[in-house]
Order: sequence, then C-alpha cells, then structure tokens
Amino acid sequence: TVREFARERLDESGEADDVRKAHAEWFCALARPQDGDPWSASTERVDQLELELDNFRAVHELLVDQADAGRALQLAVNLHTVWEMRDRIIEGDRWLERALSLPGCAGSVARGLALGARGSLAYFLGKLEACRAYSTEAVLIMRSAGTDEELARALLGTSWVVRHEDLTSARTTLEEALLLARRAGTPRILRTTLHNLGEVERNAGSYERGAALLEEALSLARELDDAGWEGAISHSLADLELYRGCDDAAWVHYLQAAGVSLAQQIPQQIGLCVGGLAAVAARRGQLDIARRLWAALEHWERERGVRLQPVERSHYEEAVAGLEPDEQPALSLEQAIELATTSTPKIAP
Repeated sequence: TVREFARERLDESGEADDVRKAHAEWFCALARPQDGDPWSASTERVDQLELELDNFRAVHELLVDQADAGRALQLAVNLHTVWEMRDRIIEGDRWLERALSLPGCAGSVARGLALGARGSLAYFLGKLEACRAYSTEAVLIMRSAGTDEELARALLGTSWVVRHEDLTSARTTLEEALLLARRAGTPRILRTTLHNLGEVERNAGSYERGAALLEEALSLARELDDAGWEGAISHSLADLELYRGCDDAAWVHYLQAAGVSLAQQIPQQIGLCVGGLAAVAARRGQLDIARRLWAALEHWERERGVRLQPVERSHYEEAVAGLEPDEQPALSLEQAIELATTSTPKIAP
C-alpha cells in the first residue's frame, strides 16, 4: 500500500524516530481537550477527533510500545467522547486496558482518571463488577491525590454500580459528590452529579426530588451548550415519567431526547430512546408500533454486538414482554424515531 511504501522510505531515510516523535506530539496535542474537560465535547470536536482516529491509533501503539504510560493513559482518556458518543466503547476499553497495564503512574491522577474512564465504559458494556473494581481504585487514588472535582467524578463511577444494589448507599455517595462538585464550582461536574443523583432519587420513587435535580442538571447542560448531555438528561426525565406512569409526558421527553441525540450522532442514546418509546407504545396498546420499535432496537444491538446496559434495558423489556415478533424488515434507529414521531397520538391539554 501507499502507507507501507511511505513507511519503508521513511525507515530508509534515518529520520524515522524524529518523525514519529513529532507525529506523536502533534496528535497528543490535538487530542488534548480545549477546555481541559475530556468528558464533554461538541459534535464538531468529536467529528474532528474521529476523523483522525487512524493517526491516534498509530500514536497510541507507539506509546504502548515505548511503555510511555503517562501519555498512553492521557491519550486514551482524552478520546473518551469518541468512545462514548460514537459507540466505540469496546475499542476505548481496549486502549485503556493496554495503557493501564504499563508500568509506572501507580497512584497518579492520570491513572485515576483512566480507571474512572474504564469504569464508565465497563458500565455501558454491562460489566458491573469490572466497573466496581475500576471505580473503587479510582476513588482511592483521588482521595489521596485528586482535587475536589476529580474525587467527585470518581465517586460518580462507584455510584453507577451501588445504585443497582443499595439506593441508600448510592444516595450517600452522590451527596458527597454533590458537596464536592458545588465546592469545586465546576459547572460540568455539577451537571453530571445532579443528573446521577436525580436518577437515584427516581429509582427510589422520590419522583418530585428526582425531577427537580434532573431539571437543574438540564438547565446547566443548556447553559453550557452541551447538547449531548441535554439529550442524556432529557432521556432520564423520560424514564422518570415512565416509572411514575405518566406515559404522555414520557413519550414527549423520549422524542425530545431522541431529536437531540440524532443531531449529535450518539447511537447509544438514540437506542435508549427507541427502547423507551417501544415501552410507552406497548403500555398504550399501540402494539404494532411497539413491535416495530423494539425490533429496530434489537436489530441495532445485534449489529453492534453489544446490548444496551441491562439494568436500563430491563425496564423497557417488562413493558414489551409478550409482544409477537415483528415480521417486517427491521428499521434503522433513525427510521424508528421517524415512525414514533409520525405515530404520536394527540395529547389532551
């Protein structure tokens, strides 16, 4: 190939090491978040990073080969929005696994951040015990070496597992994270903590407090012009309405969340909205619509090779249980949202 030919000529020139070093430095700088926050990015920024993914792969391979743990960890973390928003979770997990296995950086903030990032990806892959292990180590590191913001973020990771086992412990963990986030004065970590605590209150049946926390988080996301988080929080509000039996409100929120997530090209978030819409349609007795939506979700899951996070998915499964299989060609997620939009019943004022 042209790439292989160029590599051979470069090796023959005697300048290969200098060129590879400059290449690595340039792309490490490109990956560095412009505002210092690797957990949020605009669609345009994620597009830019994803476009250069082959270059980032080459750089990460070089850093791992050189056992440069610090920069390998940092690069894997700095591409977190690509892993999560573009549904490249398995690849991101592999990068973090390789970087974390390198010697060096024990007890460092860089390792703590990477463990937190891997815990997040493990959660989305349904690997709750792995999420617990990574997040617990991250908290230990950040209590010793991190800032209030970094510790708050690490606590969020532990709460993802605990919330499915002991809501009281999850609430305690997140209340500590909320105190740290408010003290740090960083809007993004405050938004994320409010979101997670709102979901815990929702799961505990404290719908009014849960809604208030989620609305505060949504307001912050809009102030920050962070459409990805706006979609995620709108989806959480939709789930809250589903849980308390307000199907009309849930339907509206799912469509709002799906619209934002489609614009931001976040497949996992769109999939969650399709699942929620299928659940609402089934509860309303719109069984043909529910079948088509659920079939679209399952088709997408088969194509990606990973199902939605099982705890979240289970709420939708309960509503669609017993549906006859859909015999028509499967819709894409985008087509499923279009179907749901055109099938919206009139809602009484």
